[in-house]
Amino acid sequence: MSLYLNYEKNDKIYTLVNKLKEYLDLIKTEINLPKAWIKKNSLEIEIKKSFIRGLLRYSQTSLKLSEVIKDKFIETYPEKKNIEWISLPYPMVHLPNDMSEDGGFHNDGPQKDFFTCWVPVTNYEYKALSIFNYQNVLIDKISSVILKSGLAKFFSKKLDVNQGNIFFWNAKRIHKGNINTSNNTAVAIQLKLTSNIYEF
Repeated sequence: MSLYLNYEKNDKIYTLVNKLKEYLDLIKTEINLPKAWIKKNSLEIEIKKSFIRGLLRYSQTSLKLSEVIKDKFIETYPEKKNIEWISLPYPMVHLPNDMSEDGGFHNDGPQKDFFTCWVPVTNYEYKALSIFNYQNVLIDKISSVILKSGLAKFFSKKLDVNQGNIFFWNAKRIHKGNINTSNNTAVAIQLKLTSNIYEF
């Protein structure tokens, strides 16, 4: 179960995410967020993005979204009853050509019972995620070699995503977020689900 990516459209999550997007649009207008990322203005842009992340993360809609996502995880993976802790949503704000968001291929850690949830808040007009095509016990053990060698980019699939999709993957899954090649700001939230408090 934990070796595979899982995603679907969820109506309850879509409703909450759409409400979060309305709040996002209001904030963007109020703080005059630039329409594209420019290196010379990167400090100003990062400050404004941090402001957006803080307001979205601690909104009542985000708190409700955490509850709904946790319920969906339990429904999807009933055998993972030990996963009892979920983080607050962490918004990721990607302006067009936003080079500060280029994290490269990675995994989220070596933990056994540790999952990432990723949910688009906006509609994505580009392939938002690249996911390594394979995962098994052997791949997990040599993942550092795969990452250092650059092989991940040759054996990964770029995914189309839509507002309200919900993705789950375990911590060892190799993946990356892709640079925003569209003309519009794209926002997603991620959450961590674990059997222990995720202090980081």
